[in-house]
Amino acid sequence: MPRSTKSIRKADRMFDRLPDLKRVLVIVECGNLHAAAERLNITQPALTRSVKLLEEHLGAKLFLRHPRGVKLTQFGEHIVNHTKHILRECQVAETELGTLLQGEAGTLKMAAAPVWVSYLLPPAIVAAQKRYPAMQIHLLSMDYADAIPRLRNGDLDVFCGGFASEEMLPSFLTRKRFFQAQMHVISRQDHPILQESPGDLEKLLDYPWLSYQNDWGYLDLAMEHIEARTGRRKSASVFCETIIAALIMIQEGDYLSYLPDNFMRIVPGFNLRTVAVDMPGDTFHSGIIFRRSLEKNHAFQTVAATVDDMIKKKMDPGTQGFSL
Repeated sequence: MPRSTKSIRKADRMFDRLPDLKRVLVIVECGNLHAAAERLNITQPALTRSVKLLEEHLGAKLFLRHPRGVKLTQFGEHIVNHTKHILRECQVAETELGTLLQGEAGTLKMAAAPVWVSYLLPPAIVAAQKRYPAMQIHLLSMDYADAIPRLRNGDLDVFCGGFASEEMLPSFLTRKRFFQAQMHVISRQDHPILQESPGDLEKLLDYPWLSYQNDWGYLDLAMEHIEARTGRRKSASVFCETIIAALIMIQEGDYLSYLPDNFMRIVPGFNLRTVAVDMPGDTFHSGIIFRRSLEKNHAFQTVAATVDDMIKKKMDPGTQGFSL
């Protein structure tokens, strides 16, 4: 049932009750009122009354009660996501204002795809830390699908990795493309597949395949092309979520894999080859998605500029770099 106009007006003023909203976040983290009250150092009846008054103020229920604790309603989930986002924007603003008085400080919460985490970001974070030692940087390994919701609700500030350029983002997020990655069948340098005709896709099914990340992702793209031409496809013999382990197995075994070509340029120490095959080349963009409020954050600028320099050295000339 639609909420009344009066309720909507109350929801518009929800941040008049910011302390109560912060308590709601603690309840969500703890999963029940008893644990949340202990963390907040207040009595459970006082916390229960705080939630009830907030629900009355907003004109809608935030929680569903059950024997083992509480669960957010759909309205409650929206309130929590907006609260996290607003609180994070406030923190970023405080950091920016503090920078004017005391130099760069605060927290930068980043997530990135494995190649970024392992090779591109570490030198960039070291460079930023040297220039801004008071800045605390958190780095998580995460894929695009998991990072986007956390960017929306304020749990993350930055995601680095592959993304869909056409996907709409909230107005407080923006994206910058660093390079375009081309997918290729990959093998070791002396793999027997390299002696086969590029048009003979059947031969690709004679060898074991390694799936990096999961069977739905990169490998399924390759198998869709092969099946369209041959009527056959193949499942992976090995599934691997660690890029170094995947590349070692490709180099040491008879495995084929379907990977972005930039892996061979960014990740050092491997003698791998792209296999010439007659099938469409899949591409995707790789770069950063970040909160617009970070555009004046010097530590973030240093991270981005350092990665940009690294990519220009490793990639072909003409790749698009970073600029704010």
